[in-house]
Amino acid sequence: MGVAGSGPQGYVEEDPDRTDALPVLTEVAGAGDFPEAQSTAVLEEQTDSAELRRLEATVAHLHEELAFARARIASLEAAVQAAQTATTDLADWRLVRLDLREERTYPLGRRSRIGRADTCEVCIDSPSISRYHAIVLIDAEGALIEDLRSTNGILLNGRKIERHRLHDGDLLTLGEIKFRISNPPPPKR
Repeated sequence: MGVAGSGPQGYVEEDPDRTDALPVLTEVAGAGDFPEAQSTAVLEEQTDSAELRRLEATVAHLHEELAFARARIASLEAAVQAAQTATTDLADWRLVRLDLREERTYPLGRRSRIGRADTCEVCIDSPSISRYHAIVLIDAEGALIEDLRSTNGILLNGRKIERHRLHDGDLLTLGEIKFRISNPPPPKR
């Protein structure tokens, strides 16, 4: 490979076996002799600068997303803590059957159906009870009973109700069956 005398100064003839043609070209001509090399360097610098600004914007956005995610996690952790506290208190709600020789206690869960059907959480074998007579729902505010369109209805402390909040000591009558609501205060921690 050699320098051709007829072409522009620094022109390098291509030799297919030679892999260092570019270094020879810069040695012969120098990078400053080629305007394309200067504009390529400027373009690379502008591209690097634009890429840096884009990356900085991405990092700033990711920091915002991280702050939002941390706030959401804190909120969810507080909700879980409240739910765990409420769940602990839920276990104390009970339905105490009073019309038997000995009292029978039924623990109430978050959602407890009362009726004759085997699928009810509180199954009562009595013709005065509908298959799905009532449902007791327990949440952070306490217990709520709702009539499920039963034939004989619900009496709460002697008053006919469709839906009502329950309190410790309330007396319920479903058909001919009598219950007392029990929710002792939670033990002191």
